[in-house]
Amino acid sequence: MFAQTATLAQVPPVALMPTETKFLLVGPVDTAAERDDLTALGFDLAEELLMPVTVATSMHGHDVTEFEAVLIYGDVTKAVTAAVIWAEALEAGVPTYDVDDRLNLCAVCNRNQHLGTPDEDGDVVCVLCEGGGFDCAWCGEDDDRPEPYYEAGTWFVFCPPCLEGHRVAGKI
Repeated sequence: MFAQTATLAQVPPVALMPTETKFLLVGPVDTAAERDDLTALGFDLAEELLMPVTVATSMHGHDVTEFEAVLIYGDVTKAVTAAVIWAEALEAGVPTYDVDDRLNLCAVCNRNQHLGTPDEDGDVVCVLCEGGGFDCAWCGEDDDRPEPYYEAGTWFVFCPPCLEGHRVAGKI
């Protein structure tokens, strides 16, 4: 595949709106099981990256230029939706990154990592251990206990107080 695997830098927090998410995840979506698997992977990546991840279950309704990067799971030549979005990303100059189907563990905290570049010792370090912080998608406050929440095809990352506040208020 032509995508690159790299450690992604932190970007500023976003409001709770799918059009402002930072990463678009594409992969096989031909069957219900594949869509469920891709959605579950979106949860893992949102938790890993501490940033919102939109899961593309169709090739419609996604403008790749609105995303920081396109995350590619699986072989794009075998999944029409992924191939179309990947080609659009390449044409628009949006970075694309392979999502590893095998998990690496953070060398510091043992969190699962699908993305990451091993250092000179072969160790992968997660965003938090690299010194990146977590900013809640709603309040913007720093918190080290993120909780992904799925809405309208996107996994958002909230701090526990905001997630609970939204639940109590009936917003989620």
